[in-house]
Amino acid sequence: GERVSGAPILFTITIPKTVQDQAAAKAFVRFLLSSPELLKRFGFGIVEPRVGGDRAQVPADLRGLCAGTDKP
Repeated sequence: GERVSGAPILFTITIPKTVQDQAAAKAFVRFLLSSPELLKRFGFGIVEPRVGGDRAQVPADLRGLCAGTDKP
């Protein structure tokens, strides 16, 4: 009979300009954004990925993995 309410936990990801291996960083982001079944397996719900800043700053080959922009 206990009722629990809450809000989604949203995770963010970024690739710093100082990253030493740009290709590996982009591959990791691509893996995270294209593996919703992995998150579901561990009990996470899925929210479509969104860009929280300047969409032009997202590497061109990753932009297609983001549904849109999210303005705070």
